[in-house]
Amino acid sequence: MQCYQSLYHKDHSVLSLAATQEYIFCGTQGSCIHAWGAQDFLPKKVLTGHTGSVFSLVLDVGHHTLYSASGDGTVRAWDTTTLTCRFVLHSGPNVGDILSLAYCPQFDTLFMGCQNTSIQWFSPSSPDSRPKSPKELEHISQNSKFFDSATSQTFALELDPSVEHYVVFDNNIQPHSHYGHVYSLLLGSLPNQGADPVLFSGSGDGEVKLWSVSASGISPLRSLKGDITNIFAMTLSEGLLFCGCQDGLIKIWDLETNQMMLRLKAHSDDVLTLVSAYPNLYSASADGSIKIWDRNFQCLWETDGPEGIVLTSILSGPYLVTGSSDQVVKFWHLPEHALGVPPSPHSSLTRPALLTTLEKWITYSSISGSPRYQHDCRRAARFLKTTCEQLGAESRLIPGGYGQNPLVFARFRANAPPDLTNLSLHPGRAPSATDSPSPGSKNAETPTVLVYGHYDVFSVDESLWDSPPFEMHGRDGFLYGRGVTDDKGPILAMLYAVFELHQAQELAHNVEFLIEGEEENGSVGLKEAVQGAGGLFGRPSVILLSNSYWIGEDLPCLTYGLRGAIHSTIQVICDRKDVHSGVSGGAVVEPLQIVLKLVSQLVDDQGRVSIPEFYDSVAPPQRVEDTYYRQIVQRIENRPLDEAELEKLKARLMARWRFPSLTVHKVDVSGPQSNDSIIPHSAQASVSLRVVPNQAIDTVAAQFTEHVQRLFDQLFPGLSPASASGCRLNVTIRNTADWWLGDTTNAYFQAAEQAITNQWGTKPMYIREGGTIGAVPWLEHHFESSAVNIPLGQSSDQAHLSNERIRLKNLLKGKEVMKDFFRGIGQPQAQTSVSENSAIVSPMVAATNTNEATESNSAKPDSDAGLEV
Repeated sequence: MQCYQSLYHKDHSVLSLAATQEYIFCGTQGSCIHAWGAQDFLPKKVLTGHTGSVFSLVLDVGHHTLYSASGDGTVRAWDTTTLTCRFVLHSGPNVGDILSLAYCPQFDTLFMGCQNTSIQWFSPSSPDSRPKSPKELEHISQNSKFFDSATSQTFALELDPSVEHYVVFDNNIQPHSHYGHVYSLLLGSLPNQGADPVLFSGSGDGEVKLWSVSASGISPLRSLKGDITNIFAMTLSEGLLFCGCQDGLIKIWDLETNQMMLRLKAHSDDVLTLVSAYPNLYSASADGSIKIWDRNFQCLWETDGPEGIVLTSILSGPYLVTGSSDQVVKFWHLPEHALGVPPSPHSSLTRPALLTTLEKWITYSSISGSPRYQHDCRRAARFLKTTCEQLGAESRLIPGGYGQNPLVFARFRANAPPDLTNLSLHPGRAPSATDSPSPGSKNAETPTVLVYGHYDVFSVDESLWDSPPFEMHGRDGFLYGRGVTDDKGPILAMLYAVFELHQAQELAHNVEFLIEGEEENGSVGLKEAVQGAGGLFGRPSVILLSNSYWIGEDLPCLTYGLRGAIHSTIQVICDRKDVHSGVSGGAVVEPLQIVLKLVSQLVDDQGRVSIPEFYDSVAPPQRVEDTYYRQIVQRIENRPLDEAELEKLKARLMARWRFPSLTVHKVDVSGPQSNDSIIPHSAQASVSLRVVPNQAIDTVAAQFTEHVQRLFDQLFPGLSPASASGCRLNVTIRNTADWWLGDTTNAYFQAAEQAITNQWGTKPMYIREGGTIGAVPWLEHHFESSAVNIPLGQSSDQAHLSNERIRLKNLLKGKEVMKDFFRGIGQPQAQTSVSENSAIVSPMVAATNTNEATESNSAKPDSDAGLEV
C-alpha cells in the first residue's frame, strides 16, 4: 500500500473526512470544511460557517447532504452538489462540543454524540421539524457554564436569511446516555436480527451501548461493558464490533454472543480511527502509524515511520484516506483484493495502473549523457519495453551507438472493425502505392501513427528538491518527480490511451512507439538507430508527441512551432600553464578577458544579435501575425490592457517564439575554480543561438563561427606581438537542431483541436515555443510525414528544474485527449474542418514554412512559457 497523493491544509489538523463521487470533504480544527476534487485532488471550495472545530462529517447520500458537527454546538447541512449550506441545526442547551455523528437513511434521522454525555437526534423530514426564528433561538445563545461552547459567537453574527435554522427538541435528547463524552457513533445491525437499524455509541466510560432505532428516536437494547478506557472509534464487520481504544488497544466483540473475544494490542498509543472492508481491518493511531489486519487479526502491513497523529480515516474507492495532526490528508492506494468491496463506481481500473506504472518508472534515474547513469537508463528502457508487452504490444529495444542508451520500439496493431478504420489519413492526398504499412499489418492499407517521446531525464540537484526527485510524490493534486512531465508522464498517457482503445477493439490504426533515451543529450545516435532499424517501421501518416507545455495554467494549448538551436563553445587558450596574478599580471595575455570581450560583442545594446546577415532570412512578420499575437496576449491576461502594455507583452511573446536569439550560458576557466589569485591559461564560454524559419541551421552556424573569429582577430592590433604569441581561438559547434513549424490546417491538427475541445470544454490556443526538439523535424523529413505536438503540462511544471511536477488532472485528462485524438483521425470529416485558430495561423505557415527540415542532431533546452511585463 503506497501513498500517492497528499493534500495540505495550512495550520489546522484534519479531524474528519467524508467522500462522494465528486468531492473529498475535510473537516478541520480551524472550523472550515475543505472540499477537494475526488478525481483531480484540486481544491474546489472552502465551506465556512462554523466557529469551532469540525469533529465529525457524515453523508446522507440519498438527499445529497453532508452533515458537519462542530465544537460550536451546531450541525450544518450542506448540499453536496452546490456546496452551499442548507440549514443550521442548534443542539440542546449546555451540549458543549458535538463529537460524533451517525445518519439513519431508513428514518431520515441524524444522531449526535455530545460532550455533555447526551445523544440527540433530528429528522429534517419530520412534521415537527420547522425553521426557527431568531427569537425562538435566543434560549440557546448563551454559553454553557460548564462547557466551553462557542454558540454565542454564532448568534453574534448576522443570521443568513437564505439559511434555515432548526433546534433539537427536548424529547429528541437522551441525556446521560453515558458516564463520559460520546466520542463515537455507528449505525449498523445485529446478526440474525434482520436489517433493523441499531445505533452503537462509544464513550469515555469504556462502555459500548446498543440502541434500537425507530421513527420516534432511540431506546436502549444492551451494553457491552469493559474496563474504563476511552472508546474513540468503532467499525463493524461480519458480526464483529471493533472498538479503537486508548493505550493502543482494539477490543473485538462478538455481537452474537455479546462477548469480548479479543483485546488486540495494535499500537503504542490511542487508536483514534478504524475502518473495515472484509476481510481486512484498517487502524490508525496517535502514534502516527497505520496498520492493515487480516481476518485472523495478523498485521499485514504498516507505515514505515511515524506520521502525524492520525485522527480520522475513511475508505473511498480504491483508497484509504487518512487525516492527521500535521494538516495532511493522504490517499493510500489499496490493491483490489485488499478492499473487500467492489471499487467505487467513479474509480477507474486503468487510472491506478497508469499512476502505478509512472511511480515505478520514476524510480529509474535515467539521466542521459553520463556513464554513471547508463545502467539506470537501460533499466528504464527495459521497464518500458516490459510494460508495453504487458499491455499487449509487440516491443523490442533498438540499440544505440557505443556508450549510448537504447531506444524502445513498440507496436499496437489495429483491431477496430472495418467501418471504424479510415483508410485515407494522409492529408491532401489519397493513399498511393508508395505508402508502406507497418510490417505484418493485417490490412495493407491500415494507416500508421508514430508516437515519439524520450525516457531520459535532465540532471538533478537533490538539495533543491522538497522530496526525493526519483520518488513520485503527490501533493495537492500534483505529482512531483523527475520525469513526471518531461517526458515519462505524457508517454504513459499516450501509451495507456492506445492500450484502452486496443482493449476495447476501437484502435483503427497501427500505432508505433519510438521512445529514445538520449533526447536530453542532443538525441545523439537517433538518426543512425532509426535508419539502422531497416524495415521495422512503417511509413507513418502522422508523428504524435507530447513534449511541451501550456503558456499558462488554465488555457489548453496546441503547439505548432519550435525554434531551432545551435550549441557552441568559444574557447581561448594560451600555450602556457596557469600563473599567479601577483607575478605575471599585466605581462601575459589573459584568456578570460578575451572571452569576455568576445561574448560582450555578440549582441548590441538593444539585444539584437550582431552577426552580419543574421536576420536576413528570418521571415518578416505579417499583419495577420500581429493580430494573432495580440489575441493571445488578451486571452492570457484576461483583463483590460492599454495599448502600450499590450504592445509590450506582444513584443515579449514574439521575442520568445517568433524571433531568433543568442544566449551566453556560462563561462569556465582552467585551474581551481575557488582560487581567485590565478590567471588561467584557458577560458571558454557556452553560447547558444535559437533559430527560426527560414534560417538555415548550417549557414547560421558558419556565420557565427566566422563572426567570432573576426572579432578575435580585431583584438590583437592593440597588443604587443610578444604578448599575443601563443594565444589561439577555438569555436566548436557542439550540436544543432532545426526549427519546426507545423501546418495547422491539416487533418491532424484539426483532430487534436477537437480532442482538446471535447475534454477541456474550450478550444485550445495555438502556440509556438522558444525551446527545441530537434528529433521532430528530422523524423518528419525521414518519414515524409507531419508532426503534431499536444502538450499536457502547465507552464509551472518546472521541467528541467527542481520540484518538477504535473497536475494529476492534466495527466489523466491528457490520456482522454489522446484517446479522442486517435478516434478523431479515423474520421474522414476531420480532414475538411478548419478552425478559427487555424485560419489565423495558416498565413504564417504559408509564409514561413518554405525550407525543408534539415537532418541534424538535436538538443532541447528548457522551454519558455508565460508572460511578464
